[in-house]
Amino acid sequence: MVASRSRSRGKNSEVLARRKAALERAASRMAGERRAAAQAEAERLRREAAFDELAADFELAVQDEQTVAAEVEEEVRRVRERGQARIDEARVAAARVVLAMGEAGETVAGCGRRLGVGTERVKELRRLGREAAGGAAQKSPEKVRGPQRTTAAEELGAERRESARAAAGPAAGGPAERAAAPAPGVAPVTAPVPVAAPLMPAVGPSGAPGPVGGARPEWRE
Repeated sequence: MVASRSRSRGKNSEVLARRKAALERAASRMAGERRAAAQAEAERLRREAAFDELAADFELAVQDEQTVAAEVEEEVRRVRERGQARIDEARVAAARVVLAMGEAGETVAGCGRRLGVGTERVKELRRLGREAAGGAAQKSPEKVRGPQRTTAAEELGAERRESARAAAGPAAGGPAERAAAPAPGVAPVTAPVPVAAPLMPAVGPSGAPGPVGGARPEWRE
C-alpha cells in the first residue's frame, strides 16, 4: 500500500512538472507571437507615417509646379504683349514709310522694288497706314468736341442774358432809354455770322491742284 501510494505521488508530480513545462512553453510561444505582432504593427505604423510624409511632399511639389507654371504663363503673356506692341509699332512705322513714298509719287511696283518686298506686302502696309491715319483722325475731333460744346453753351447763355437785359431796360431806364429799347416781347436781332470764304485748292509741285485738308493722293499701280 505504501509503495503504491509513493508511486502515485511520484507520477502526479511528474505530470504536474510536465504540465508546468507545457504551460511555460505555451506562454513563451504566445509572448513571442505578441512581440512579433507588436513589431509588425510598429513597422506598419512607420511605413504609414513615411507614406504620409511622401504624400505631403508630393502635394507641395504639385503646388509649387502649378505656382511656377502660372507665373511663367503670366510672364510669357506680358512678354508677348510687349513684343506684339513693338511689332505693331514697327509695322506702323513701315506703313508710314510706304505712304510717304506713295505721296512722293512712287507706284506700288516701284515701292516694292525700292524696299525689296512684294506688291502684296506694299498693299498691306498701305492699308495698315491708312487705317492708322484714319484712327488718328477720328480721335482728334472727339478731343475737340467737348470744348466746342462748352463754347456753344456759353454763347447761348450770353444771348439769353442779353435778351433779358434788353427786356428789362425799358422798365428801369428813362424816356430816352425807353425810346431806344426794343419793344417788349421782341427778341433782339443779332448780327449774322460772316461765312468763311471757301478754301482754294492747294497747288502741287507740278502746278496742278493738290489735295486739301491732308487728303492723300491715290496710288498709282
